[in-house]
Amino acid sequence: MIDHQPGPAVAKLLHEFNPEQPFETTRSQSALAHLRSAFMNGRALAVLGSGWQRGSNQLIRRFLEEADGAATVLQIPASCATELQGQQALITAMGFDPKDLAGRDLHKIFVNFLKFQSKRRRRTIIVETDSGAENCWLRDYVTRLLEMDANAKFGLMIILSRQVKSAPAAGELPLDSLSYRTAKHIVLTPFTQAETRSFVRWRLDAKEDVDIGGIFDFQAITLIHELCEGLPDAIDQLVCESLKLADVEDVAPVTTDIAVSYTH
Repeated sequence: MIDHQPGPAVAKLLHEFNPEQPFETTRSQSALAHLRSAFMNGRALAVLGSGWQRGSNQLIRRFLEEADGAATVLQIPASCATELQGQQALITAMGFDPKDLAGRDLHKIFVNFLKFQSKRRRRTIIVETDSGAENCWLRDYVTRLLEMDANAKFGLMIILSRQVKSAPAAGELPLDSLSYRTAKHIVLTPFTQAETRSFVRWRLDAKEDVDIGGIFDFQAITLIHELCEGLPDAIDQLVCESLKLADVEDVAPVTTDIAVSYTH
């Protein structure tokens, strides 16, 4: 009688996922180099298009850690639904309390901060996440910031992180300023099939000597890649849901039928 050895439980595989090393591809390494060159060459805007939220956040975080000694970083979260909320987030990041301040007052504080930074010969990096229709105000606000910096030469750099479903053409993104047309455009998507297999192993935090075939059938990973068109966020979701369904159905390894079942 064969002693059946069950694979790792889904809860254990997915709980508190925190691998020791970040997941890198040739494209992500190149994207980091592009961010560095944009900063060194004084570009006012770098647009990072990605279908992988965790990956783009990780990339930006690495870049900011490198630039820490030469710049001050201000963050506008994707949760900001209006320009006023965005301005308040900037002022909060600068260490001021925005309570009861009107938009005009917030803008004055921000400009004075940029002047102070410029006198110190220190760059200011604003990181903004464009989540689509929820913060459509961002387009006009970024354009005005770029025009202001072009006139005053404050040394501002904006990193605009955008979630995309495919690699966008530069002209398709809705910003009209000259700074935008000359911005550094960086795209992280999609994965190749080989990268998808490496990503699945990394996502499960499995070591190289672990037989991942005991968790995912080879063809299942290929199918997941094709169904998701290589987009990391979609791959991540389908991998997790396939594991959960396989656990419920008591199937190991995950098969193509399991992956297809979730998409129906």
